[in-house]
Amino acid sequence: FNCSLCFMLRADAGDGEHSPRDDGPAAPSDMIHKQWTGKHHGYLLKQSKVLGKEKWHKRWFVLSELGSLLRFEHPSASKPKSALKLDKALIKGEYAGCSKPNAFQVVCQGETVTLSAESEQVKQEWILQLREVVQDVSAAVRDD
Repeated sequence: FNCSLCFMLRADAGDGEHSPRDDGPAAPSDMIHKQWTGKHHGYLLKQSKVLGKEKWHKRWFVLSELGSLLRFEHPSASKPKSALKLDKALIKGEYAGCSKPNAFQVVCQGETVTLSAESEQVKQEWILQLREVVQDVSAAVRDD
């Protein structure tokens, strides 16, 4: 993600034990690293822009109950490539200006991350789960 305020990219994120998997709509449960199952997980397409050109990359995402959206190269990776803290995030369910169907956005401190799901049903499930975590984490922050 290009959001320097929201994502903490880790230089040591490559685990060196697995080759990246960008194929297949889902990962068998025995391939998912058990430490990173979280509240919700699955493949999403992540938009990036390089020199104004739009590119999409299939990535494995895990939604932590502790309020982070973790991004992995593939489901069996032992370390996330990035972690987005969702305590002040806004989840936008509609994004009409996108070249991919089933797109939605996560807005954090003025930065926007655009994601696309494989179907409308998968998109709605991600949005529901993300909004629940944002609400839970925001409520916990207010209670402190």
